[in-house]
Amino acid sequence: MSSPVGCVPLVMGVVYATDNGGGYCVDWFAGGDGVALYLLTHMHTDHLSGLFEARGRVHSKWARRTGPRIVCSAQTKALLVARGVPGCRICELPLNQSCAVNVGGGSSGPTVTLFDANHCPGSVMFHVQWNDVNNLHTGDFRYKAEIHGSKHMIEQVKYVHKVFLDTTFCHESWDSTNRHFPSQEESIQLLIGLIKQEIACGQRD
Repeated sequence: MSSPVGCVPLVMGVVYATDNGGGYCVDWFAGGDGVALYLLTHMHTDHLSGLFEARGRVHSKWARRTGPRIVCSAQTKALLVARGVPGCRICELPLNQSCAVNVGGGSSGPTVTLFDANHCPGSVMFHVQWNDVNNLHTGDFRYKAEIHGSKHMIEQVKYVHKVFLDTTFCHESWDSTNRHFPSQEESIQLLIGLIKQEIACGQRD
């Protein structure tokens, strides 16, 4: 039997501590002592607090070539490097593979698995196993049965202790008939239409 799963809202600025004093942060980069690892679900601004300064420059803490690393997907790493974060501070992991992550200092690090979040290019969920911690962090995601209902993912996360769930669109107002939440395909077609419209306007000019 799996242990009961506690579903709690995703909160930024929280250090998730383990029983041996280690800790990690998800989508928040202003942590101090006790944070051995940072996890970045995707590259949207509201998930980058503490990583960049007001004018878009990399924060001095993250411009250095030494210190705790950021775990993310390959696409997100490319975006971070393009924004000036040193590549040596970034740990790129593949999707759907459980990987041991070295945190240095002789401490045993976590096992981290990335799952496609189906939100934007490079967006991922994190399954973190670290001593007494067994958590799933969804970040922003769009549920798709082929991805999130797959046998592999279900087997991987069925024993998690806590799910840190992004609940932005769980409010009842998004379930009313006058608030249509477009499908991903609708959104893509709308964007294509806008691009074609801009191209046509540019050709007329």
